[in-house]
Amino acid sequence: MSGIAWVVPAPWTRPEPVIVVCAYCDRMRDAMGEWRVPASGGRHLLFRSSGVLVSHGCCPDCLDRELARCQRAELPD
Repeated sequence: MSGIAWVVPAPWTRPEPVIVVCAYCDRMRDAMGEWRVPASGGRHLLFRSSGVLVSHGCCPDCLDRELARCQRAELPD
């Protein structure tokens, strides 16, 4: 051995809770997996001040709409 000491990092734990927001319409997925319109328009400020981790996804309605749009689009040869 060359005397190199390997540092093993501690397991990373994600902060709780993680809020999933639709990247298209801003609806939020709740704990039951339902997509809901946020009650307040100031959710970005709430997330920033409360330390909540935000992840983006795509709700079923927006996914259907975007897939249909992609199927209609003409792709270059």
